[in-house]
Amino acid sequence: MNRAPLSLRIFKKEKGLNISTENLVLIVLSLLLFLIVFLEQEYEFAIYGLKIFVIITWLLYFLGLIMSNLTRHEKINMEYVGHLTLFEDKVNINENSFELLLVSKITFDHTQDIKGKFNFYGSIFSPCLSNGIDNMVTLKLTDGTKKEYNFFQTSTYQLKHFKELLIAYHKKGKISWFNLLDILEITEYEEIQNFKQEINTSIKTTH
Repeated sequence: MNRAPLSLRIFKKEKGLNISTENLVLIVLSLLLFLIVFLEQEYEFAIYGLKIFVIITWLLYFLGLIMSNLTRHEKINMEYVGHLTLFEDKVNINENSFELLLVSKITFDHTQDIKGKFNFYGSIFSPCLSNGIDNMVTLKLTDGTKKEYNFFQTSTYQLKHFKELLIAYHKKGKISWFNLLDILEITEYEEIQNFKQEINTSIKTTH
């Protein structure tokens, strides 16, 4: 039985500090306000109406930033590096192909992040809608090489939608049982037992 391959858009984290233009403007306004207050208190230097103008500008910008963050997606501060594609018998990273026998383990972490998902735990200074790339995949090869990437998901294209392929990888010892349960979001005891029976039955029918 030929199963559809799973192709993931992958990203690598970029080095350095990433500050959005919106937050940089807020920082500049805050520093300007601090400087004006400092000059007034330490040197009695004041420009008429300037402090009030900066305070009003800062408040309006701050409130506007917070409100806009409720409907904005996070910026992608990572480097797009191509595609990782899982076939039944091999794994491709762009043009590089690895036979499944050369892959010792594949681990997927944080697999519930999808584009547009509301982030309840983020900063108020950051957009609240996810960019969908906070998912992680680690590929370990038999020669000890480890390849780690973030990957992109949408509501219509998620890792868990490729259940049969993931089960096939588990049967071949490439994906652990607990990782498989986590990917497929199977958490209840009864669900786990039914799923285990489903896998055992399919193993018997293929022999």
